[in-house]
Amino acid sequence: MLTILKNARVDRAGAYDDVRCGGLSEARFLRARDFIRGVPGYAATPLLSLDDVAAHAGVSAVRYKEEALRFGLGSFKALGGVYGVAIALGRQDAPGSPGAEGPGLPEGAASTVCCATDGNHGRAVAWAARRAGCRAVVFVGDPCSAGAEARIRGEGAAIVRITGSYEDAHDAAVRSASENGWLLVSDTAVPGNERIPGAIMDAYQVVVDEALGDAAEPPTHVIVQAGTGGLAAAVCAYFWRRDGARRPVLVVVESDQAASLMRSAARGESVRIEGPHRTRMAGLACGEASLLAWSVLSTGADCFAALSDAALPAAREVIARGESGARLSAAGDSGLAGLAALCALAGDPDARRTVGLGPRSRILLIGTE
Repeated sequence: MLTILKNARVDRAGAYDDVRCGGLSEARFLRARDFIRGVPGYAATPLLSLDDVAAHAGVSAVRYKEEALRFGLGSFKALGGVYGVAIALGRQDAPGSPGAEGPGLPEGAASTVCCATDGNHGRAVAWAARRAGCRAVVFVGDPCSAGAEARIRGEGAAIVRITGSYEDAHDAAVRSASENGWLLVSDTAVPGNERIPGAIMDAYQVVVDEALGDAAEPPTHVIVQAGTGGLAAAVCAYFWRRDGARRPVLVVVESDQAASLMRSAARGESVRIEGPHRTRMAGLACGEASLLAWSVLSTGADCFAALSDAALPAAREVIARGESGARLSAAGDSGLAGLAALCALAGDPDARRTVGLGPRSRILLIGTE
């Protein structure tokens, strides 16, 4: 149910290099954090202590960052959506809502933003675009459910459905942005399209910054899920910059149907896995890593893990027995992937040794949706 690969290229001793790591600097993060704190409705999301999960896993503590409450949009993607749209419109220095102050909207086609999504990023971009007073066009592929599509439409976006994978939808969004003069607000970086995805990763670091502010002790391990890898790389960059060689062990979890980061780490170069990616973890159904994410994780992540759908019910059974069971019962399968990986690790002595999990370990998980 879980396969672990230790990253042979991890650089535990080297200092963080923001140039090598896609420009994810301290100054950029602080600008993103200041902007997001000024958005109306901003509030830090809760950090839950899952004591029963910790006991089950044989570790000292498990803390779970509950991102389902972020701006009322159901996922951490709201951070990247609101900041990415602000950057695209040139409003990153305007306080509060990107539509409230700052320069006027450009005329014509440039007042349209577009993106591709499996669900949550598209909803976040549509929400931010509506707040900014501009149009959003969202491209969706087969992994995007009818329910997720309806929620994106509910934010006022136009939907273009593509037969194929998330990568196919992303390719279509890139082409359409170029052909129509639209502003591409993508969380996946490809050559020539790195500025907005990088800004979105700056915004994602707010998640871990808040978590550290609430935690009594820093984590020894972070287990975080990855689709194209933007959140995982943002978490890695934050800790690497802050703690250097003393940073927590980072385990990056993917669906075993779309484990492009694990396969890339094994080969030593970025690898694309063609769809369809058949998994219940729709937010992780991405077959190619973001260029910026790979630049960080290729030497920053300690381990990569491929998780099967079969591991999800066991994780739900564990949380159902705990005090937070009712609260987490509505979490999506993608959002619980990190917790499911920890539950699978708990019963695998070899995997525990690989990631250095023991009775004194303190685990940070991110409930992404």
